[in-house]
Amino acid sequence: MIVIGETGSEKSTFINYLTNFFLNGSLKHLKVAIPTRYRKSTEKYSHNEKDVSDVTVSKTDSCYEYKFARKGRSYLFLDTPGLSDTRGVDQDDKNLENIVRSVENLDDIVCVIIVINGTAPRLSASIKNVIVRMQGFLPDVILDHVVVVLTNVYFHICNFDIKALDLNGTVHPFYMQNSAFSTDPSRWDDNAMKLLQHDWDIAFEELKRMLGLIDTFQVKSVQAFTEMKNIRHAIKSLMHEARLEVENIQKMQDQIAALEKALKSFGDDQDKYKDYTKQNVISVPKLVDADYHSTICSRCDLVCHDNCRLEETYVKGDGELAGCAAMNNGTCTICSGHCPFEEHYHGRKTMHTTTQTFGF
Repeated sequence: MIVIGETGSEKSTFINYLTNFFLNGSLKHLKVAIPTRYRKSTEKYSHNEKDVSDVTVSKTDSCYEYKFARKGRSYLFLDTPGLSDTRGVDQDDKNLENIVRSVENLDDIVCVIIVINGTAPRLSASIKNVIVRMQGFLPDVILDHVVVVLTNVYFHICNFDIKALDLNGTVHPFYMQNSAFSTDPSRWDDNAMKLLQHDWDIAFEELKRMLGLIDTFQVKSVQAFTEMKNIRHAIKSLMHEARLEVENIQKMQDQIAALEKALKSFGDDQDKYKDYTKQNVISVPKLVDADYHSTICSRCDLVCHDNCRLEETYVKGDGELAGCAAMNNGTCTICSGHCPFEEHYHGRKTMHTTTQTFGF
């Protein structure tokens, strides 16, 4: 299962509740897979939570697997970086790249779980961004069934309209008042413990119901992810090729305009003009398909490093590109304007140059 949500949606808390559900944790003996503001990790899972005290900052930059077993079944939850990241769109792109890479390493997928802060009264711009981006990188077959977990809320007081998500598949909502990990345990008196235990029991019933539903879902191959990634990559390359063709056409039009101007100035003197065309040979760069990836500048339309040896990335401006052999201190040594690595991307293309002569 892929767990997706915006920054601050309580994805980490959801993972912690799952940990307690599968490992028989309790309010008095909490199991902590991901550290929180008030709790240190008690389990031996890999995690990279940054500032656990700041809910506005995405705490996870990588994907982490949480594996559990129950009644003879194995469950793997892939916790992903928060989308609508406070660091901007570029960070969202990098997070999506990390998600796609991690999903491709899985054997199969059962469903997507979207975690949303249930206190939101309506579909916010950040939640909408999460949905749009999710639909952009997840194949439709993966979205046949979508589980939506609304945190910090009870079912009977939740004002969030699930229909506003506008998802094509079947949406299955679940509700959790997950205050056990979001409040200071030093302030829990007997009355607070009674209320927390009530919320805890309801949350566990929801998790039990959710897992029972997920058990009925059909397993799907991750091959659809690879195919969709290749399609996005091909579209990006075609767009760059189209822009390059437009620039070449503009060069040709400029050359023709110069020839027409020359014709007008020389009049009908053919002998004087006969050798002019020989002087108007232009080089036309053209991106052609290759069976390897190269580092390409989107600003200069240059192949700055043919057959780049870095691991292939599908995000323009990925931080890995700063390590390309064409880069020095984050700027390109091939581009005439020393473009930053953020203007570059990997494409399965190489540059061929042809010459064309224009005249009358």
